[in-house]
Amino acid sequence: MSKEVLEVQCPHCKEQNNINLSKEIKCKSCEKSLTTKKYTKKALISSTTALLIGIGGGIYLDEKFETDRYPLKAEYNIVQSCVSQDSRTLSRKDYLEKIDICICAQEKTIKDISYGDFKDSRVLFLNKFESNVLKCM
Repeated sequence: MSKEVLEVQCPHCKEQNNINLSKEIKCKSCEKSLTTKKYTKKALISSTTALLIGIGGGIYLDEKFETDRYPLKAEYNIVQSCVSQDSRTLSRKDYLEKIDICICAQEKTIKDISYGDFKDSRVLFLNKFESNVLKCM
């Protein structure tokens, strides 16, 4: 009689068991029978695969949400040109109010005009920006 040994994890206590297939099969740890259960091999992905999926998903989501984000330098230049459009001297209060209006207009415009559209048509951006300045006043 050949003695085959099978390694099985007990579903009750998770102990690894080397079992001789020629006799009744019980868990060596908890002594419960292993013959009444159906055992299926579960497919698990490796940690490397999970890591690669996570990195790929992160890059995809980052690109998806940040594609139309204006570079910080562009946003700064837009606000600066809006604020300094007027050559007259402003009081601090008026200056800060003007900054708030320009930032408000920029936020509204960025929601409507993607950075790609901004690069393609500055006129479209400027028209929308000017109308948003009036809304923010």
